[in-house]
Amino acid sequence: MRWQILGAVAAVIAVGLGGCQKDKAKTAGGPVPGPERKAGLWEQTTTIADVKPQTVRLCTDRTVDASLPWWGGVAQTGNCKPISGKKNPDGSWSFESRCDMGAAGKTGLTGSGAGDFNSRYEVKITVVTAGAAEPKMNGRRQLTNVMVWKGECPADWSVGDVEVPGGTRMNRDPDSVSREIAKAKAALAAQDAEAKAKAAAQ
Repeated sequence: MRWQILGAVAAVIAVGLGGCQKDKAKTAGGPVPGPERKAGLWEQTTTIADVKPQTVRLCTDRTVDASLPWWGGVAQTGNCKPISGKKNPDGSWSFESRCDMGAAGKTGLTGSGAGDFNSRYEVKITVVTAGAAEPKMNGRRQLTNVMVWKGECPADWSVGDVEVPGGTRMNRDPDSVSREIAKAKAALAAQDAEAKAKAAAQ
């Protein structure tokens, strides 16, 4: 059970925490600052105690990165809001974020990242969760995200594509689901209109 709970925590953090758009995440002084990383294919490996490391790959550019947290995350999961961010004198970056994950509780993240944001950087994160329906999800945990630039995105990838453990690939576009729903509704409406037209002609 311990492995399952921590594994779920690692997967959530690797794929989703911190999905609030940067242009909407503001402090009293404006948008929360953060580093810019090189466009291309990034590999993100999340390590947490007693859990097998989780690795995902993301094809990104400046537009995609504008809606993702630089400290880790390739999807928009939960109600997450960056609270603060700053560049430190040694060149590293610090951040703080808060997430409301519903039944999974409320989570606070703090940490710092250092390295070359064009090739490889490492982020140390402290995660504190409270109020989760599953008590073992609550508490304080330490994790590390290592981001490595693997080169240009492969020819058969699109910007925003994400490959999760197991090789499944999807696009992290937060509007893709709503667009598909809209397409389905439009198709049903067209079919209904065609059926009514045929009935009226008889």
